[in-house]
Amino acid sequence: MSGSDSARPVAPASLRIGVTGARRITASMQAHLSQQVRDLLAAIAGTTPAPSLRLLSPLARGADRIAARAAVDAGVALFVPMPFPQAAYETSFSGSDTDDEPRLSADDDVAAFRALLARAAGSVELDGDIAADAPGGYAAVGQFVVRHSDLLLALWDDAAERKKGGTAEILRYALRVGVPVIWLHAGTPQPPRWLAGTDSFDRLAEAPLAAERLAAWRDRLLCPPAPPRLRQPRHATLLDHAGDAVRWTDGLPGRIGRRLRGHPPPPAPSPLDLVRAETQRPVGGLWTTYDRLIRLAARERPGAAAPKADTPPPDAPQAWWQAWYARADALAVRHASRSRSVTALVLGLAAVAVALGGVGDALAALDGLPSWPARAALALQLLAIGAIMLLVAVARAGAWQERSVERRLLAELCRIQAALAPLARDLPLSVAAADRTSPLAWLFAALQRAAPLPTGRLTPDRLKVARAGLLRGLIGGQVHWHRARRRRMHRAGALLLHGGEALFFAVAVVIGVKLWLARRRGGMAGASASAG
Repeated sequence: MSGSDSARPVAPASLRIGVTGARRITASMQAHLSQQVRDLLAAIAGTTPAPSLRLLSPLARGADRIAARAAVDAGVALFVPMPFPQAAYETSFSGSDTDDEPRLSADDDVAAFRALLARAAGSVELDGDIAADAPGGYAAVGQFVVRHSDLLLALWDDAAERKKGGTAEILRYALRVGVPVIWLHAGTPQPPRWLAGTDSFDRLAEAPLAAERLAAWRDRLLCPPAPPRLRQPRHATLLDHAGDAVRWTDGLPGRIGRRLRGHPPPPAPSPLDLVRAETQRPVGGLWTTYDRLIRLAARERPGAAAPKADTPPPDAPQAWWQAWYARADALAVRHASRSRSVTALVLGLAAVAVALGGVGDALAALDGLPSWPARAALALQLLAIGAIMLLVAVARAGAWQERSVERRLLAELCRIQAALAPLARDLPLSVAAADRTSPLAWLFAALQRAAPLPTGRLTPDRLKVARAGLLRGLIGGQVHWHRARRRRMHRAGALLLHGGEALFFAVAVVIGVKLWLARRRGGMAGASASAG
C-alpha cells in the first residue's frame, strides 16, 4: 500500500464491488473477461492486510455471472440483489440459442443461476413487478448495486442502447453519483479502462487505463487520512501554547520508554481507533458540572433516565447502524458535557473573581481591620484566575467542542442510515462522504463498506412497517426529543435567569459599598487635613 507508514487501514478493511454489463457475450470473450476480473480482484486485494471484498451481482446471464463465478472462485464474498422475487426472476432466464453467446437451455439457465446463488453469502429480493414494469425492476436493481458499491465493473460492448435499466443507463447513474467504473470491453480484447466523472462516458476512447488509477483509488479509500492538527490559529496565544503543552504530555512515559529501548514509534491511530479509545474513557467529577447544574436548575430527580428509543427490529443492517449511533451519540454527549462544564466553571470562577476583588477592596478600605483578610481575598482571586486559565488550556488541549461536533455529525449519519436500512436504501458513499480527506468522512465511509447488506424479501408489508418505523424513529423521535429538551431548558433557564439577576445585584451592592467606603475615606482624609 502506498502512502506514509503511519497510514494503515481499519482491520479488516472492506470494499464493495458491483457489476453490470451485457448479457450476450461470446464464449471466447467470456474466458478473457473472467481472467480480467480475477486479475482486477487480485490487484484490489493486493494490500497488507488484504481488504475484505464483496461482489454485488444480480446473476443475470452474461456479465453478472462471469464476474460472480470469478469472484467466488477467488474467495470473494458474493451478494445477490434480485430485481423481483426469486420465483418471478427465474422466469426471465429463457436460455440462449444464438451464436453470439454459448447455447443454453432455459432449465440450464435457471440451474446456473441457482448454483451461483447457493454459493452466495446473502441475497435480497427487491419489490419489482416483472409483469407490470420489468425494465423498472432492472433499473432499480442496477441502482441498488451502484448505491452499495465503491467501484463498478462494467463488462460492456459499448453498444448504443437507450432501454430503461440497461447497462448504459446504470453507467451514467454511477458516474453521476460519483462511483468510479472499470470498463472491460465485452466485444474485443482490450485493457481495462477507468471511468470517473459525468463527462467520461462521452469520451470512452480517451479513458485512461485502470492500472494507472486503481492503486490510488484503493489507497484513498483504505488508508486513513493523516490526523490534522486540532486547531491552527493564525496568531497563537499563550493559552494555545499551553494547550499544546498539555496535549504533548499525553503518552510521554511511553514515548520515553520506546526511545530508550530503541523501538520505532507506533503508527498513527486511525479514526476508528480514536473512537474506540474515547469510548473507554469515563466522565465524572468536574466534567459533569454542567449536567448537574442543569438537572438542579430544572428540578429533576438525581438519576432520572431519559426515555429510551424503540428497540430496533432484528434486522442486521439496522442493528449495525443503531449500535454505531449509540456509540457516537455517547461520545458526542461526553465531549459536549466536558466542554459545557468548562464554560460553566469558567463563568462561575469569573463571577467569584470579580466578587473577591470587590470584597478585598472593601476590606482594605475599612479602618481598624488587620491586612490579612484583604490579602486572603486577593490570593483567592488570583487562584480563581489561575483556575480559569488552567481549565481553558485543558479544554483546548482536549478539543472537546470540536470532537463533540464531529461525533454528533457521525451519530446523525448513522441514525439516518439506520432508518434507511429496513428499506434497503443506503446513502451513496460519494454523497455521505464526499471529502475523503476528512477523518469523519473516512470513518463513516469505512463503516458503510463494512456494514451488513439487507437480506430477505422486500414484501409490501415489510416496506409498510419499515416506512412507519422511519416516520416514528427518525422524525417522531426527534420531535419528542426536542419537546422534552425545550421543557427542560425552559425550567432551567428560568432559575438561571433569576440567579443571574441576583448575582448582578449582589455585585452592584459590593461595588456600591466599595464606592461609599472610598468616598468616606476621602472625606475623613480631607477633614484630618483641615484640622491639621
